[in-house]
Amino acid sequence: MSATQPDDDHNNYIGMNEKNYHRLLKRQLKKIQVDPLTIEQIAPLLDAVNQAYISNDSDVRHLENIIEESSQELFKANQLLSKDLDSKNAELMDMNKRYDLVVNNIREILFVLDNNGIITYINDAWVVLTGVSIEEAIGKKITHFKSQFNESSSRVFDKLVFNGLHEVNGLLEQGSSLSTKKWYELKASRIKNDQGEVEGTIGIVSDITDIKNTETELIRAMQTAERANAAKDEFLSTMSHEIRTPLNSIVGVSNLLLMNNTNPDELDNLQALKFSSDHLLNLINDILDFSKIEAGKIDFENTAFSLRNMLLGIKSTYNYLSEEKGINFKIKKDEDLPESVKGDITRLSQIIGNLVSNAIKFTKEGGVTLDLEVVEENQTHTSIKFEIIDTGIGIMPSKIDKIFEKFSQANSSTTKNYGGTGLGLPICKKLLELQGSELKVESDYGKGSKFYFTINFEKAKSTASQIIKSNIVTNPIFEKLAGFKVLVAEDNRLNIMVIQQFLKKWGTDFEIVKNGQEAVDAVKQNDFDIILMDLQMPVMDGYEATKAIRKLDVSKRDIPILALTASTTIRVKQEAQKVGMNDHIMKPFNPKDLHKTLVYYFHQTRRQAVDA
Repeated sequence: MSATQPDDDHNNYIGMNEKNYHRLLKRQLKKIQVDPLTIEQIAPLLDAVNQAYISNDSDVRHLENIIEESSQELFKANQLLSKDLDSKNAELMDMNKRYDLVVNNIREILFVLDNNGIITYINDAWVVLTGVSIEEAIGKKITHFKSQFNESSSRVFDKLVFNGLHEVNGLLEQGSSLSTKKWYELKASRIKNDQGEVEGTIGIVSDITDIKNTETELIRAMQTAERANAAKDEFLSTMSHEIRTPLNSIVGVSNLLLMNNTNPDELDNLQALKFSSDHLLNLINDILDFSKIEAGKIDFENTAFSLRNMLLGIKSTYNYLSEEKGINFKIKKDEDLPESVKGDITRLSQIIGNLVSNAIKFTKEGGVTLDLEVVEENQTHTSIKFEIIDTGIGIMPSKIDKIFEKFSQANSSTTKNYGGTGLGLPICKKLLELQGSELKVESDYGKGSKFYFTINFEKAKSTASQIIKSNIVTNPIFEKLAGFKVLVAEDNRLNIMVIQQFLKKWGTDFEIVKNGQEAVDAVKQNDFDIILMDLQMPVMDGYEATKAIRKLDVSKRDIPILALTASTTIRVKQEAQKVGMNDHIMKPFNPKDLHKTLVYYFHQTRRQAVDA
């Protein structure tokens, strides 16, 4: 190579650089100083490489453009997301503030525990209740704060931690004196994840002090009311006994005089005496009945009785009143009327008697009709409609509702002209309502009235053993009970005089004793078919005497014992049944009722003697 060779090569290389190659290719060629000949030889390769560089630049620019556009879009999206996130964060913060505002301003304590009973959340109400700050409470076991409450509350806290139940309910107490004591109700349930695993407990504690205080006041009020009712019952029982005891003598003596006296000159006076004593007795019964109804202490029997004989009794009772006024009283019966039904014959007779008595009282001309009609019937029950129709003074339409109010009558002149307390119709109405019926009235003022009601009775089998007592229709003057041995335990001298007169007339063998101890001794020494036992006697009362007799040997202890009582309270009747008495006779007694009861037991003892 000549001395000028390098310069030529450099110039050739420069020429090569002047060709339109890519800058990166030129840089590589310059770096390795490839000679022109070689360049010429590999020119096609260099052109291909150059083209590749150019193509790569185009791809890079395209990619850069895409990245730039994506970056701008991503930037915009990021800005939008940032704004939305800020908005959501603001909403969440607002919700949290409102939630905190709510939970921290309610009276109830809200708490959350983990599975170890550690408090993880609690609201501000906790501070008010316990005086312990939230910071002190968080992270401590709930059982740590048992000392804030009475010892009886400890079990509730233990259940929160150690009990496996899904729910925990309990009562927490705070304070000792009644004036400072507070009650809280705790309700809690376990928190479970999607897999059903328990992750903790959430609960609420509510202040129920006002509720508990109200409950306590209600209990005290109820106890006071019960004591008042008991005192009222005791008063009514005592007054009933005190009034009925002398009245028993008056009624009994008037009945005896009427039975024995045939002098027409004295008969009217005796009838007036009997009417007045019966009226006084009815007045007392009405007052006592209404008191029992208002106290909700009326009970109803469900025994078999004969409708026919009940109607015979009503007919014989009220015939005298109607004949005295010169009006008719008749009873109409449906041919389909059953012979016997189950119900309370005493209350039914009371209702019908009251309505019939009123009808006769307010009727001057014409008459009164008691009409019985079967309105519905099936195999087990029968519904009977009772109508009491009169041709009396009637009731003004504006006064119909008033007649069912206690101590009220249609107008003030009614009381002056006809008498009465205004209790009869309210009592009938209430008695029917308690039996699922309703007393209705239709009236044409100046022409008459119709009172009616319907009762659904259970049918009764017409067997003698079921209704023998209601079927007995006796004449207390003539029918004898010869050989019937009666023991009477009664301490009132006038009552003894009355009852022994009737027992003599009925042909019984009787013995009188004056207290319960004498009754027990008499039963031990002699045989009796029945005992009439007064309840209130000196030395030993009728209850204790009955219990003592029921403990005697078999031949003595099953003797029928009937309570002689002037009390109408359910408590007395129940106590008499509890000690073993078979039945009761109200004082003052109706001779017919007493005789009918004795006849029932007379036949019963005779049948037992035959069977033996």
